Amino acid sequence: MVPPNLCEAKDLHKLTNSSSDTSSRSSLALLFIVLTPVQGNGHARDKLHFEDKDLYILDIYNADLWPWDSFAKGAIDCELPIRSGTGDEDYLSTLKQGLERAFKEFTPDIILYNAGTDILVGDPLGRLVASPYMRVIWQSMLCLLPPPDVAEHCCCL
Repeated sequence: MVPPNLCEAKDLHKLTNSSSDTSSRSSLALLFIVLTPVQGNGHARDKLHFEDKDLYILDIYNADLWPWDSFAKGAIDCELPIRSGTGDEDYLSTLKQGLERAFKEFTPDIILYNAGTDILVGDPLGRLVASPYMRVIWQSMLCLLPPPDVAEHCCCL
């Protein structure tokens, strides 16, 4: 068994699933955007375990890095693997394509993203080459890109 990542958002199912009855929509629809180089398998495994249909996961991760959790990939709705050495232009293009796809497939009530500095150039864990300026650009993009029908009732955290 592959151990889950250390994940501060491990209990997302508690936010989206306010009742144990998953046959009707009685909870919040959450778009969880994972912008860390390591595949997010902790929350993905929780999604599978709790059969959380109100959680949509968009995950951009470096496919060259651990954990290579193929079971957890089954819970990732928009899987966007990138490779070591990916920089600003390719990363932002991948993010934009992923967000466009996510908003076509899912209408969230809440958008939550998890990101760190391990995508930046020089970080030995992430092995990516993103500039510090790129983080500012995608932080703006995340809150400005939702279509108007989503943005009018959606909260970006």
